[in-house]
Amino acid sequence: MKDLHKTFSKNLSISSIIDELQALYLEAKLWDEESIIEYLKQYIVVGGFPRAWEGNLDFAARQRTIWEQHIEKVLFEDLVQVANIRKPKELSFLFMQMVEWNGTEFRLKELQERLGIHSHTLDKYLHYLIRTFLVFRINKTKSKRIEVKRKAGNAKFYMSDIAFKNALYKRDETIYESPEDMGIIAENLVCSLVERWISGPYNDDSIQFYKDNSGEVDFLVKQPEKTIPIEVKWREQIKKPKTLEKLTRKWSLKESILVTKNDDLSFSKNGQLSIPLWYFLMAF
Repeated sequence: MKDLHKTFSKNLSISSIIDELQALYLEAKLWDEESIIEYLKQYIVVGGFPRAWEGNLDFAARQRTIWEQHIEKVLFEDLVQVANIRKPKELSFLFMQMVEWNGTEFRLKELQERLGIHSHTLDKYLHYLIRTFLVFRINKTKSKRIEVKRKAGNAKFYMSDIAFKNALYKRDETIYESPEDMGIIAENLVCSLVERWISGPYNDDSIQFYKDNSGEVDFLVKQPEKTIPIEVKWREQIKKPKTLEKLTRKWSLKESILVTKNDDLSFSKNGQLSIPLWYFLMAF
């Protein structure tokens, strides 16, 4: 599926890959879907860390490996030493807030006040966490244009790998059975993937979220010539994504993506791709 991803990434065009996407989906449906879901459950807990996938590690050892090797080492060794951070507890507390508020919209001013630090210090800490690929920052937008200058205000933060959060809270694969938890987890998995789509000078603000009185669209992937909105719905029965469709019409967007729990792959006449999470992660 590497060629599929490469073709899509050139211009973020669903129509350019839809025939191949549908053909590969029919092939994938011939596999044991239960096994695919079991791998998805493992991926949610273990993430993309080869050491944690080693077969001789039990659950506790895997969680400890993720936390010690990929969080504590970066926060308390690499960053503290390289960036000469004099108050590492502040940075640690900030990261814990990122984990706790994962995928939740909040005011950066509120975060600054809770930490009791200067806005410049908060910006510096956030810069470190983002540049070391511990978190992704998603800003709120009201415009179809790429906003090159970052503005203070409301934002969301997602883990670069959802396994960070699950390692902290010692969550195992049973979390897959929690619709409330899986809603945020599914968003985080989608965010981690779409962050890899974008490269170049607009990268910092190329993925944003939209919100109005009618609702919210989880992600807007922006390039100078094209914007694709993405909505994530983790429910058995999905209602019509009104805000997604409203935004598509308002901004005259030709294509959009709806990532679901288990709906079949489909591509509507109005350019909306509906795709189950497991296949979205495989194909894109």
